[in-house]
Amino acid sequence: MADEQPVPPTSGAVVGRCAALLGALGASVAAWEAAAFLRGRRSVDERWYRTVAQAADRVEDLGATRWVEITPLVEWAAEREDLLTEAGVSYYVRTEERSILFDMGDNAACRFPSPLATNAALLDVPLQQVDAVFISHAHSDHLGGMEGEKQRRILLTDGGVHLARSVPAYCPVPLSGTGVTPVVCDQPRVIGPGLASTGAIPRYLFPEGELLEHGLVVRVEGHGLVLISGCGHPGLDRFLLRCEQVFGGPFGAFVGGLHLPVKDSRAKRYGVPLQRLLCTGKPPWLLPSELDAARAAAELQSRQVPVVALSPHDSCDWTLEYFHRRFGEGFHRLTVGRTLRIGSA
Repeated sequence: MADEQPVPPTSGAVVGRCAALLGALGASVAAWEAAAFLRGRRSVDERWYRTVAQAADRVEDLGATRWVEITPLVEWAAEREDLLTEAGVSYYVRTEERSILFDMGDNAACRFPSPLATNAALLDVPLQQVDAVFISHAHSDHLGGMEGEKQRRILLTDGGVHLARSVPAYCPVPLSGTGVTPVVCDQPRVIGPGLASTGAIPRYLFPEGELLEHGLVVRVEGHGLVLISGCGHPGLDRFLLRCEQVFGGPFGAFVGGLHLPVKDSRAKRYGVPLQRLLCTGKPPWLLPSELDAARAAAELQSRQVPVVALSPHDSCDWTLEYFHRRFGEGFHRLTVGRTLRIGSA
């Protein structure tokens, strides 16, 4: 009897084996990424809790201002059709003694002048005369564009914003920038009468790793602390706790971003909802949920915060409506061209 010859696998079998191998490889990579994320998050969280246990030094000389005005210059929505919008943030913050440019927006379309510069001109906001720049964290939608994130640079002049003099730029991490003198706020710092940085607060994000973000604190006479956030990546609970430990209370308002894309994402690429998958403080297989929004609202309500002005740039319409229901007349949507004023002259 002739020897039997091996039967070569069919093309379908080859494809099946390749698919199985790729699936196994993908599962291994996913498991490795998950383990690395959990290790990194645990390390950062443990360091944060040690900081909380040690209790930062109380700031007794913050002072106060009679009023504060926050005018969004870059946001997802606008009051008028001639104002530019995008999934980025920039606010003009003014008190009776100081004016601060808070974040730079994104300028994803690489416009010149940028949406920030264009909107400021249309709204007669004198950016040339600001006393300081405040960068909440080093992401592109707050530095003025992706080149800013890559180069760790504040993109002022690149977008057509020129300051009359060099001013301090308060940052949570070392950055550079034309026309500014970067000042790293790794710890809470008073930056003006009634004005302070919370100091850098950590969070471990997927996929970038550790992120440091700080918030702007304004003490308004008769109202308490106004906390202004860029994205709130570290979590609202950490920001509020830091403010209570360092500056006391009560809280008069929370203003800015909470990164709660519960149902949808403003920023998408090829249809992928980037904000829901990335930078939430969760791994991408655990998406932001209605429970996350409920917890954030409960943090504010437990402290009886009367005014909540939420950024739509990183929170979906469902989240905005949810907070509106929870806070009623005390809720505001931040839109380009609408000024929020707390306090009186």
